[in-house]
Parts: sequence; C-alpha cells; structure tokens
Amino acid sequence: MQDILRAFPTILKHLDTEGNAVEPIVFAAWRRVVDGALAEHIVPLRLEKNRLIAAVSSETWRRQVADLGPALAERVNAAIGAQVVNYVEFQVEASVIRRHRRQLKASEKIDSEWASLAEGQLTSGLRHAADSIADNELRDKFLAAATNSLARRETDLKKNAEARA
Repeated sequence: MQDILRAFPTILKHLDTEGNAVEPIVFAAWRRVVDGALAEHIVPLRLEKNRLIAAVSSETWRRQVADLGPALAERVNAAIGAQVVNYVEFQVEASVIRRHRRQLKASEKIDSEWASLAEGQLTSGLRHAADSIADNELRDKFLAAATNSLARRETDLKKNAEARA
C-alpha cells in the first residue's frame, strides 16, 4: 500500500484535483491514516471540491471529532503528497456507520480465515528458502506472497473439485 501512496503525487499532476478521479485516492489515503477507533466511527462519504465530507455515528461523535478536521486533512494530504483536502466536514449518518461496521467485521473474519489458511501453507521447505533472504522486510513479503499463493491454489482446487462433484 505504501508503494501505491508514493505514486499519488505523480498521478495527481495529471488529474483535475476537483474531479471524481481524485476521490478514490483521497479515500485510500484516509484508510491509511485514520485507523483504530476513529476508523470505526468516521467514514469518508464524498469529496466536494477540496472539502471532504465524512460520516459519524452521532451528534456526540460529531462534536468530539470536529476539532480533528484540520489534522485529518493534513494527514490525508501528507499521505498523497498533494494539497487536495482543505477541510473535513462531519455529518451525522448513523446508517452509514452501521453498514461500515458490518463490513469491517465481515472483512476481519475473512482476513482471519485467510490468514489461518495461508499460515497452514508455511512448510519447512518454504521457511528454509525464505531464510536465505537477508532483508527482513523482503523475507516477510516473500513469505506472505508465497503462502497466499499456495492458499489461493488450494482454495481453487477445492472449488474445482466441488464443481465437478
């Protein structure tokens, strides 16, 4: 994800910063810089010119986060390497937050199940091959890619077998 964020300034030079194409970039940066409890309670809705409209679950939350707007705009802009968001406006949209939380829970469950399946693919031979990679970050990326690939292959094989049955 970090590599993609580094490309944003170059991409933005070729886009109209007030157009619809910028909104997904801002939303991706938002997900990168807003995490934890805030991510459960604040969801970006739309980008209108340089104003980011974000949903919150209640009036209490809106009051609580109102002062965070400038800092959040600064963090989003820093992540994308361009001044795109000048202001964050918070609107009470409880249904949006409820839907977002359901999606987060479903995603966490899938991520957990996938991680478990991928971890089961880590063989001693694969671990031994990874040990020859000196760079820790590169080794971790190699293991993640290899185990995910093997898990995906196993899942595809199971689906194909079920389809034939």
